[in-house]
Amino acid sequence: MAGSIRLTEEEFQQFIKLMSFVQLSDIFVLSEKFRNFRRGSGKNFKALLDIKGTKIDMDSAQPEAYITYVIKLFEGRKKIFEQETTYRISLDITDKDQVKEILSNEKIRRFFLEKQLMKVTWPFLRQEFHDNCARVGIRPLTLPFLK
Repeated sequence: MAGSIRLTEEEFQQFIKLMSFVQLSDIFVLSEKFRNFRRGSGKNFKALLDIKGTKIDMDSAQPEAYITYVIKLFEGRKKIFEQETTYRISLDITDKDQVKEILSNEKIRRFFLEKQLMKVTWPFLRQEFHDNCARVGIRPLTLPFLK
């Protein structure tokens, strides 16, 4: 998963300001790929999650953010399943200039893309991972809540 991002008090205040200008419009699965490597016996599963990439497009008529997750499922040391999912998050922004200015700070940008978008997309990812495991014959697994 993405490394820890710590904001200073001033940066966090800017992040709060940023969030006052941003509303979620919609979430779409832009792409989803999964591979089943072998059937699992149903014991000792371990899921590893990584954020493969993030970006935000402020220049389109409808501002959008993107986040791609890769989940690898292991049984013991053997990888038995892998899922890659990219979400497109449509945003309603009330002040694009202010948002662009705040997001010019790389730490705040990363915090928004990797932390805030994860909170928004996580319930969808949990459900899709659960469903995809069942589709390929693996006992459906539920990813934990974010903490």
